[in-house]
Amino acid sequence: MSAPSAINNSQQIIVGGTPSGTLTAGSINSAAFKASTNVGEIGIFDKHGVRLTEALAATATEFVVAVSRGANLPPIQSDVIVKSSMSNVARKVFAAATEQVETVGYNGTSGSIADIATYAGELYTDRIIFQMFQSGSDDERIKRGDFQSLATSTQSEITLGMVQSLIRNFDREVSNSAGQKPVVFKAICNEAVASANCMDSDLTITKGSNLVSASGGDYNGGTLVVVGDFLRIAATDITNILTDDVYKVIAVSGDNLTLDRKVQIASGTRSNTDETQVITAAQGAAADWGYVKTATVLDYRVGKSKYKKVRFESQLSSSFGSTPVVATAVAFEGNGTITKVQELENFLNGFSGEQYRMGQPYLFDSTDNVLSSAAVAGGGYDIITLNHEHVLTGFGKTVSKKQLLLAVPVTTPDYATATGVTQLTDVLEVLAGFSAGVLAL
Repeated sequence: MSAPSAINNSQQIIVGGTPSGTLTAGSINSAAFKASTNVGEIGIFDKHGVRLTEALAATATEFVVAVSRGANLPPIQSDVIVKSSMSNVARKVFAAATEQVETVGYNGTSGSIADIATYAGELYTDRIIFQMFQSGSDDERIKRGDFQSLATSTQSEITLGMVQSLIRNFDREVSNSAGQKPVVFKAICNEAVASANCMDSDLTITKGSNLVSASGGDYNGGTLVVVGDFLRIAATDITNILTDDVYKVIAVSGDNLTLDRKVQIASGTRSNTDETQVITAAQGAAADWGYVKTATVLDYRVGKSKYKKVRFESQLSSSFGSTPVVATAVAFEGNGTITKVQELENFLNGFSGEQYRMGQPYLFDSTDNVLSSAAVAGGGYDIITLNHEHVLTGFGKTVSKKQLLLAVPVTTPDYATATGVTQLTDVLEVLAGFSAGVLAL
């Protein structure tokens, strides 16, 4: 592929892979660089295609960066970069994306639904403004959960009532491919996890159903679960923790237990080795309670759905009193995540002359130029950014600002390790005039 040098003020991305072979010393068109075992290797060459070493880089005046696509496709390469035109070279290491999480009341460590005696009989309201920006329009919606308390309402009743209401309200929203709404909710309490209170029998649950099967329904000591007890059910078939979802048993019929709301966690069997804990009605009444609001991962498709995060803001009514609200995690798109690299690479295909970005129909297929992979080693990329200028002279002088991004898998491949005279970052350090190790991945 020829480098589009005549395009002004442009940005290009070259996405590396994890070759099974070792770092090559071959030229840009050599069989070694284009071998199938070296697909995804990023190399630095002079404008004639000769591989640069650290020694050659010290005296080089121009260079190109290229990535191998094997013997059947030409390498993708950058514009010719004039070493003296580089204004900045920087790296940003991979950082995983996170979803927003907020707790009201008990948060797994401290807190409670406070001042319930002061506000007895009042309406509890949690007004949630949630946003999914960059979805084609600035999408902001208001949802709410409500619970009308009584003079005798306990922390557990307020918590479970609020969670039930919020779940029902968000049920109207579109689910992602995993069947989750934009924000999901769970109730938690501080009753300690104790092996003595874990169920002797397996528990079979189905997401979206409030009916579970306990195969006997007892816990250690043979005491049967009764109406009014609570079940803390592990999110998966692992040992219970304090932040697992808690449900109230509202009916018992043989081995079948009816819970206060639809199960929100994954379907399956929770084994009888500490995966489900029984919290008695008395223990629940004495415990501190709270609920958790967690944004979910939105679906993303290259060229069809933008990469975005759910963000929300909560407004609690005065009846919550001094109940603490804690943001335990913020929404963050991450650095070098697979989806961000895929989205940018797809967009920048236009820089390479592929203007047909619509998902269907595939009038023109540019997948040969798309190198980002959902199976990238390490789960994402470290990013090296090179800012440089391209000067065009003719009737006048035109200075074109350009930026080249190099995406290198987090599990650093051989061509980007900390040693080797032709290794990517070592050669770049010489070209940029840096000390050794500045760009090390």
